[in-house]
Amino acid sequence: EAAPELQPEPAPALAETPETAEAEAGECAVDAASVATTAAAAAWLRERITVRGTWTKEHDAAVSAFLSPAGRRLLAYTDAVLGLCVTPALPQEVTEEIQYFVKRTAGSVDATNIARDVVVGSVRGGSLNSLLRLMSSVISPLCLAERTWPATIKKEFSGQLHRFMASLTEESWEARGQTVLYIPPEDASEPDVARHDKDLVLRLNTTLIHWTRQIKEVVNRETDGGDSKEEGPLAEVRFWSSRSVDLSGIHEQLERKGVRQVVEVLRAAKSSYLKPFLDLSRSIEEGHEEAVDNLRFLENLTPPCEALAAATPSEIPQLLPAIASVIRLIWRHSRFYNSDERLTALLRKVSNEIIARCRAAIDLSELLGRGDVKASTTALQQSIQAGEAWHRVYRTTKAAIAAAAARDGSGRTWDALDKASVFAQSDAFMQR
Repeated sequence: EAAPELQPEPAPALAETPETAEAEAGECAVDAASVATTAAAAAWLRERITVRGTWTKEHDAAVSAFLSPAGRRLLAYTDAVLGLCVTPALPQEVTEEIQYFVKRTAGSVDATNIARDVVVGSVRGGSLNSLLRLMSSVISPLCLAERTWPATIKKEFSGQLHRFMASLTEESWEARGQTVLYIPPEDASEPDVARHDKDLVLRLNTTLIHWTRQIKEVVNRETDGGDSKEEGPLAEVRFWSSRSVDLSGIHEQLERKGVRQVVEVLRAAKSSYLKPFLDLSRSIEEGHEEAVDNLRFLENLTPPCEALAAATPSEIPQLLPAIASVIRLIWRHSRFYNSDERLTALLRKVSNEIIARCRAAIDLSELLGRGDVKASTTALQQSIQAGEAWHRVYRTTKAAIAAAAARDGSGRTWDALDKASVFAQSDAFMQR
């Protein structure tokens, strides 16, 4: 007979004890808590992503990857083709804003440590502005507060950092049309003590040299509203408005506590770089006074010159007497804007505006027979009349000034003005 088939005996079931039941419950509780804290961390991140776009499952996956031990950074930005991007990869094209989330240290992140261990910020606008904000608020303070580096390395690094920050500050604000002085975060509150620190004095001298160059460029900047040969009188008003703001800003910065402390330390240290800086500081005060006075008079040109900038050739002659009258008042009463050179340049800008308005009214295609030839011919005739009217207004104003000078004995006339410079461009345009 065949031997009976042996069946394996079932393993005895383990008796469930209170201890094992508690352990299993504890593991389940830990897993549930871990999932809950991770989900809360993901929600925390998503709430802080304000870049517009449609949220997808891929974005959830990118957030989860960032929260894991392997993740180090997460970026959120809008792509012109892909829409909202949530990824560790940098954008391939220029984007308006990038939000970033960066772990301070490697490891996983959950709701218990995300606020502490993740750095959150955004980069928007120009790259220089964003870099300046990041350097000023985060990197520079952390580096300068470091106390564990060797003294030689710290000294060299601090000097290079201050030079970089001075250049970065200058370039960033210059792009916005302003001159801003970088004030190094150095302890210069006690000049008699600080003057004995040779490394500190060297760094402050470097900063002062940078300030001196910045201020010198502003003081020596062209004062005729730019050298463009096609700008109108409104450009002159804008120039002096900008210059007034710029010089006022520098004057205010020179009065700040940080600047005064640097000056006092270098005065105590008998720095040879201090005198040129102080001389330029006085020039800033004088230049600011001049800019404010010039702007106060030139602003009276804004209404009639805005009307001129929108006029047709037929409307130009009736606007010119008012403009010439304002220019005469500026020349007569302004303390600074009364030289022959400045007056000639201002009158030439009026000629430029007349040319611009006449050019805008003339259509070459119509003149060449592909449109309303009669209308174009009329525009040409009106442009010539506008040029002739400007000559008449100039002669009338000049004669009135000469008569007034004869009466009051002042001797101030427009005889020395460079008439050829005033009318050269407009005459050439009218002849063509």
